[in-house]
Amino acid sequence: MKTSSNLLENFHAEITVTIPADELENKFRKNMEEAVKDIDIPGFRKGKAPKSLIERQVNKNKLWKITREETIEDTLTKAVQQEKLSVMSTEEVNQDTHTPGEDFTYRAKLRLMPEIPDVDYKEIPVRIAKMEVTDEQIGYSIENLRISLAESTPITNRPAQDGDWTLIQIEGYELSRIKIPGQSDKPKNMFPPSQLTLQINGERGIPWLDKEIIGMKTNETKTAHVMMPKDFINPPLENDTEIEAKILLQGIEEKTLPELTDEYLVEKKIAKDMDELKKHVRTSLEQQAKALENDAAVACIHDWLVENMAFDLPDDILEQKKEEITEQLNQEFHARGEDLDTILKHVDERANKIRENIGKQSRELLQLDFIITNIAEKEDLSIEQTELLNHIQMVAQQSNLNKAQIKKLMEDTNFLTHSFSTLLSRKVTNFLLNHAKREYIEKDELPAEGEKKDELIAESEKPDAVDRDDSKESDLIVTE
Repeated sequence: MKTSSNLLENFHAEITVTIPADELENKFRKNMEEAVKDIDIPGFRKGKAPKSLIERQVNKNKLWKITREETIEDTLTKAVQQEKLSVMSTEEVNQDTHTPGEDFTYRAKLRLMPEIPDVDYKEIPVRIAKMEVTDEQIGYSIENLRISLAESTPITNRPAQDGDWTLIQIEGYELSRIKIPGQSDKPKNMFPPSQLTLQINGERGIPWLDKEIIGMKTNETKTAHVMMPKDFINPPLENDTEIEAKILLQGIEEKTLPELTDEYLVEKKIAKDMDELKKHVRTSLEQQAKALENDAAVACIHDWLVENMAFDLPDDILEQKKEEITEQLNQEFHARGEDLDTILKHVDERANKIRENIGKQSRELLQLDFIITNIAEKEDLSIEQTELLNHIQMVAQQSNLNKAQIKKLMEDTNFLTHSFSTLLSRKVTNFLLNHAKREYIEKDELPAEGEKKDELIAESEKPDAVDRDDSKESDLIVTE
């Protein structure tokens, strides 16, 4: 086999492969032997017909076509290795005209992997704050448990008053809106519809909301102008902000909270005593703290990889990544009553900043994609079929899919490719996390907010969301 290659622009190459005639003839003869095995000729016992007669039954042109295709499949990978090319994908293969008895030549256009620097990534320095679990946090969690175990009595015959527990739905819009090109006339949604459980003027109340809820009845809706503290949402606002709050009072209750005595904990099969409960709570909080530490460590690792393994990227793939991120961002802007396309048509500071950050994030995410693939190859990290099937099963359970839907999901190439990439990225990240050189520092030693890398949208422009987990009743307890 003879090979030669030509480097083309934008991470492409063309490789030319020539297979000697005798090699192709040998393969053709083997294919012919396989093809004639099951051919029966009338008038002859099986296997007794003349070979020439049997071979006449075979479409030789079709068999030569199959032989050439199999030869390409068998030799292309070896040819790429021989030319020392790092290939991402094969884009097209063209065959020269071939006559049996002559050498066979084909050409393949390949997309090449970027040249990723050879850097030692096994001891990446990670400086993060230690997440300590405090007695105060344990006490707060136990109090949440106590509230979730409370005996509740619905109140339907009077308005809400001090001490009542209320379930509300609230949505907030900014006031004093100034019309800006690219924005709709609809007031900016400061946070989406959120369900909260409050104890009016109690430990689990929110003073600026409590005063508006007092006097409301179940299923009553109210619109109020209130001053929302800057720290109520995440990320925080620059200042306290006057908003128009739409409040729906969904229910009023009186709660009788139990005493968490040892006898009560045993009766409810929670723990054998308060010490064991505290131990369980501490373990749970420590697991959460560990997860947060790992999240922070992963962010450090990704930043280090981007900064220390810089390389050129394919223009067309980078453009695809930009389109993906722009589409995601457009959906976020749309939810806020703004049109990203209109904003980006302007030449002003805001539009320039958004364009700059889209480009920056696109480059970094694409860079990480290539780095993760590169590390996976070097460390021989791969995803087994059982891992992929377990992931599909988990997705199916979470989405309550039936058998037909699961089958359709398993035939979805895009889903399978995305799942494989997700699992591989997770495996490589865990590998880097286990090998990282972790250092715990005090929180005040961390970079100030202004020193961190720019986000895709400035903090004041991000889609705002109440920083609370409203997935369960017990998580709806809110403090000021």
